[in-house]
Amino acid sequence: MADFDQEKRQQEGGSWSHPVFGYLAAFLLPCAAVTAMALLVRGFPSLRFQGVLVMLAVLLVALNWGLGPSVLATFVGTVLLLFLPLSPLFSLGMVHPADVLGVCLDLGVGLTVSVLTSHMQRARRHADVVLRDVTQRRQLEQRTHTLLNTLLTMAEILVQAPDTGKAGNHQLSLPTREVAAHLGELTRNVLDCQAATIIALEPHTDRMSPVAAIGFSPQQERLFWMAIQGSRLSERLADPALFARLQAGRMLLLDLTQPPWCEQAQPDGVHSAHVVPMRLRGQLVGTLTLHLREASPDYSAEEMALAEAVAQLAALVVERERLLHERAEAQAHVLALATTDPVTALPNHRALIARLDQELERAHQYHRSCSILFLDLDHFKALNDGYGHAAGDAALSEFAGLMQTQLRGMDTVGRWGGEEFVAILPERNADEALHFAEEVRASVAARIFSVGGGLYLTCSIGVANYPTHAQEREGLLSAADHAMYGAKCFGRNQVRAANDPAVHALRTAGQTEGGREEAALMGMVEALATLVEVRDAATGHHAHQVANLVFQLALAMGLPVSEAQMIALAGRLHDVGKVSIPDAVLQKPGRLSAEEWGLVRTHPMVGADVVGHIPALRPLVPVIRAHHERWDGQGYPDRLEGEAIPFGARLLLAVDAYLAMTVDRPYQKARAPSVALTELRRCAGSQFDPQVVAALEQVLRGGQLPSPVAYGRI
Repeated sequence: MADFDQEKRQQEGGSWSHPVFGYLAAFLLPCAAVTAMALLVRGFPSLRFQGVLVMLAVLLVALNWGLGPSVLATFVGTVLLLFLPLSPLFSLGMVHPADVLGVCLDLGVGLTVSVLTSHMQRARRHADVVLRDVTQRRQLEQRTHTLLNTLLTMAEILVQAPDTGKAGNHQLSLPTREVAAHLGELTRNVLDCQAATIIALEPHTDRMSPVAAIGFSPQQERLFWMAIQGSRLSERLADPALFARLQAGRMLLLDLTQPPWCEQAQPDGVHSAHVVPMRLRGQLVGTLTLHLREASPDYSAEEMALAEAVAQLAALVVERERLLHERAEAQAHVLALATTDPVTALPNHRALIARLDQELERAHQYHRSCSILFLDLDHFKALNDGYGHAAGDAALSEFAGLMQTQLRGMDTVGRWGGEEFVAILPERNADEALHFAEEVRASVAARIFSVGGGLYLTCSIGVANYPTHAQEREGLLSAADHAMYGAKCFGRNQVRAANDPAVHALRTAGQTEGGREEAALMGMVEALATLVEVRDAATGHHAHQVANLVFQLALAMGLPVSEAQMIALAGRLHDVGKVSIPDAVLQKPGRLSAEEWGLVRTHPMVGADVVGHIPALRPLVPVIRAHHERWDGQGYPDRLEGEAIPFGARLLLAVDAYLAMTVDRPYQKARAPSVALTELRRCAGSQFDPQVVAALEQVLRGGQLPSPVAYGRI
C-alpha cells in the first residue's frame, strides 16, 4: 500500500506537469510553425494555412502519444526564434493577410489544444494511478476477506471442539500444528513477508517452544528451532524493555542487520522482523513473527490490524493445545483411577476383565493356549484384624511387587478384590502354568514380609487353562476360582489345578458361598497346624500331604464331599498333639526308649483334647484319637479293633503310614513308593483295613475303583 501512494505522488508531483509549461508551448509552437511555413512556402499563399494545420495535426498526434508539450515546444520554438529573424515577416510585400489570420488562428487553436491536451494527459495519468490504486486495494481486500473467512472458520473449529464422550460423534479435531501452519501460510501470503513463525511460551514462564514455521527451507527451519527450543524469550531479546513491550501488548520492529541480531540475518536471509505479541486474558502466551527482507518495512494500519487478528487466533490455538494436553492428562488420570488399584498400583478388576478378553480372543484366533492363576493370601483377615488395615495394605502391596518380579513381560497380574489376585499367562499350557504357580507359591512362602516386624505369609493358588478347562472367560475364571477354593479347603499354601479330582469333587458337590464362609472359619485349624510346623517343619509338610491324599481316598471310596473334607481336616490336625512332645524325642535319630515311646503314644489323646475345645471341630475328635488304632486291636490308645475303629481313622492310618515310609525320617530312610505299597499289602488285615489298602493302591495308581460300599461314618 505504501508503494502505491508513493508512486501516485511521484506521478502527480513531477517537475514537467505544471500547466504553465502547457501555455508556453501553446504560444511558442504556433509561432515557430507559422514562421517556418512563411519562409518555406512564401510563393504559395494558398498552401500556408493548410501547412499550418498539418503541422498542428502532427503535433497533436505527438502529444497524444505522450511526448511532453513543454519539452518539444520549448526546444523547437527557441531554436526557430533564435536563428530566424522575425522582421522580414512583417515587411511590405512579404506578409499576406492570410498569414496574419493564420497566425491568430494558430495561436488560438494551439493555446486551446495545448491546454486541453495538458489537462487530458494529467487526467489520464491520474486515472491510471487511481485505477492501479483501486485494483491493488481490491486485491488486498479480497485477500483480507479470504483471510478473515479462513480465520472465522478456524475459530469455529477451535471453539466447537469435539466432545469425544458423546456416542455417535465422529467430528475430527484439526491438529493444532496444522492449524498454526495454515495461519502462518495465510499471514505470509497476505502480508507479503518472507517467513512467518508462531512460538508458544510455557505457562507461567517465558520458555519458548516451536508451534509453526512457514517460508524457511528445511535447514533454516531446523536451525531456527534449534536456536529457540527451550530458551527464554526475555534472554533472546537481550533487552528487558523489549520484553516488557511485548508483555504490554505492543509490537516490536527488530532490525536484524544491527547487533545483536546481525548473525541471524545472514543464515535466515532476513533483515527485519515484526514481532506481534500473542496475549490471552492479559498474559503473554506466545509471539507471531513476520520475517522480511527489507530493513524497514512499511505496513499500513489495516495490515497491522490483520497481523494482530492472526496473533489473537494463534493465541487461541496455543491455548487450545494447552487445554487439550491438560484434558488428555486428566483423562489419563481418570482412566488410571478407573483401571488401576490404588493400593497395589496393579490393574483392577475391570482392567483384568478387559485384558483377559483380549488374550482369550487372541488365543482363539491363533489357536494358542492361555492360562490364569487365581491367588489368595491365606489368613489375611487375621492379619488385618491383628495389625490393622494399613499393615494389610502394605502386605498386599509387597505381595503385588513380588508377583511382578516373577512374571514375564507379556504376563499380567492384577488385584481381583480383597486379598485375591489374578495372573494372566498367555502362551502357557496347563502344565507350564501349574509349574509356574508352584514357583510363585514357594517364593511367597519363603519371603519375610515387612509388616509386623517381619511375618511369613502364604497363598493358595488355583490354575485354569484355555482351552483345556474352559472355552470362555466366565468359565475360565470360575474354574480357577474353584481350584483356589479347593486349595483353601485342603489346607492352604498349595496349588490346585481346575482338573484336580479333589477340586472336581468340590464343584460337583455344589458348594455354595455359605460353604466358602464356613471354610473361612477354619482359620483355627491353620492356627493349630502352625503350632506343629513351628516345632517341626517336616511334620507340618507331612500333614499337608496326608490331608490331600486322604481327601482323594475318601472321595474314591464313596464318601460325600462334606465328610471327605472333615477327614481331610482331621488329616491336617492328626499330629497336633505332638506339640507336647519334647524336641529331643521328636528329632531323635535312633530308637526310642520305653519312656520316650510312652510320650509319643500320648499325642493322639493330646491332639483330640486340643481339637475338642473347638465346637466346630469336635466331629474330628474320634478320628484324631483313633488314627493309630490297628485293625487287629494292637494299636493305641484304646486298642480298638476292626470296624470299631472310626472309618476316617482307618483311612488316616493307611495314608499316614504310606507317606511316612516314602520320606526321610530321623529314624529311617525313605522307601520307594512301590516298596511302601508292598508293605501296606503285607500288613493289610493286621495293621490296616484291607479294603482301605486296596482302595489306596488304586488311587495311587490312578486306576478304577470297584463300586463303593457303605462304610461307617466319622
